[in-house]
Amino acid sequence: IWLGKWYWINRAKQQLHSGSAGFEVLLLGCGPKAYRVMQQIKADARSTGWRLAGFLCSNPGDKNIMARQIPWLGSPGQVQQVLETYAIDKIILAEEKNETLLNELVEQLAQKDVDLLLVPGILDIVTGSVRSTDVIHGQFIVLQTNPLNAWQQNVKRLIDIGTALMGTLL
Repeated sequence: IWLGKWYWINRAKQQLHSGSAGFEVLLLGCGPKAYRVMQQIKADARSTGWRLAGFLCSNPGDKNIMARQIPWLGSPGQVQQVLETYAIDKIILAEEKNETLLNELVEQLAQKDVDLLLVPGILDIVTGSVRSTDVIHGQFIVLQTNPLNAWQQNVKRLIDIGTALMGTLL
């Protein structure tokens, strides 16, 4: 059992490092905060497996710096089309102080099967809103769109596996 687990983990790790497998990431924002996030993701791409599909920007005048390095995919209003076209796995919300836009985006994306990550500000870090329990998502606030708590998710998973095993045996 251990050897099989080791084989599959090493195979997945090799695929991430080679770039043949990974997670498509969409960046929402084009200000200094989004630029810093883009640089960090590009620097850590080999170890995390994250690939920047592009970015959405509400202010077209600010996109020039980032558009030289990753594709500009449109405005935040086009997020639904971009999700379908590029098979996005993770969305990083890095808009500069635009609360209404962020609220609208979170409401739209809460029902989608994507991970929503928010770039924290210094106030979020100081007040303890950011907890770095996850190595990959350490610099982000992970927005939970699933209504279940962690323990409820584990119990549900066990029930799902048990039901599937019983269904397979019958």
